[in-house]
Amino acid sequence: MPRNIECGSGCGRPVTRQSLMQCHLCKSSYHCECLNINLHQLATMSKEYLASWQCPACSNVSNRHRGNRENTPVRSSVIPSVEETASLPQQNRTNADQDWRAFTQELQLMLNGWRNEIDNSLSQISNDIKSALSDMKHEIQTLRTDQNNLKSGFTNLSQEVAELKSSTQYLSKQNEDLEKKVHTLEGHKKDAQESHSLVSTLEYKIDCLEQQARQCNVEIVNVPEKKNENLITILDAIGSVIKYPIQQKDVVSIHRVPHAHQQNNKPKNVIVKFSARSVRDNVLSAYRKMKKVRSDQIGISGHSQDIYLNEHLTLKNKTLFRQCREEAKKCNYKYVWVKNATILVRQNDNSPAFAVRSCNDFVKFKCSLTRMET
Repeated sequence: MPRNIECGSGCGRPVTRQSLMQCHLCKSSYHCECLNINLHQLATMSKEYLASWQCPACSNVSNRHRGNRENTPVRSSVIPSVEETASLPQQNRTNADQDWRAFTQELQLMLNGWRNEIDNSLSQISNDIKSALSDMKHEIQTLRTDQNNLKSGFTNLSQEVAELKSSTQYLSKQNEDLEKKVHTLEGHKKDAQESHSLVSTLEYKIDCLEQQARQCNVEIVNVPEKKNENLITILDAIGSVIKYPIQQKDVVSIHRVPHAHQQNNKPKNVIVKFSARSVRDNVLSAYRKMKKVRSDQIGISGHSQDIYLNEHLTLKNKTLFRQCREEAKKCNYKYVWVKNATILVRQNDNSPAFAVRSCNDFVKFKCSLTRMET
């Protein structure tokens, strides 16, 4: 802005930036005081209003009367009152707050509806699977009973054949009966194999659903147990150590769980369920960058112990992970880790990684080991 801009009202004083009001039509500058507007009123005016403001000369050029001093440019009635200028931004803020609250409430209702639908669907799927498993167990028990009966029938049949060797005709009839029973047994055996395959498939699907339900969870291992402990405080301390502050709104639940084997005397693991999978991934990423967290760093007195943060795996996946680590150790593999509930293995820094989803994949270790020996 050039220096010593004169006020359009003719007061003779230079206009400063603090009190400047400029017409967007004629570009004339005015003191706000010369327009009967104090500095407080000027500060409450919006940028849009100031950008479109017209000076009294431009707004009243067609309505001016000679001899009437009340209609001079600096006395024009287009200047807003104190109440008008003060109420404009406040009213806009009130409307925006109301719109935001309405939007938030509507979004919360929609999310709650989706959550209820998902819970109902998972509950229905779980009930269907349980019902199917119950029916399969009953059928398998029935097949086992039939197999036992067939074994008993075979024993009786052998005794009858030994006693009736003298009668060829009768033996032929018995042989025909025996062929029918063998055919029936083969049919039952085929049904049992199909049932076993179906049960294995259902068990795999249940484990996948259970692992999917844990996709937002973190398992904290080797945290010393204290009486009347506050797990939220411990979680906040861990967040501070790994330099990723954990907000309470991101924590759905936190609790300790008993060990699968009762003879395990280590501290019970702590399970943390976060509100989103992205929060869990960020926490694990920050922990891996820190590489190590010890109990004395989070304010737990006593002997200092290493604390580990892992993905919350199902018991089946934990067992597979342990077996995979043992197999990798035998074959001199360097890296075994878990990412998104999938076990990954890499022989060294330059070799490609491969996934292990079952014990059948252990053959990949042997093939790689054979190539290395060759």
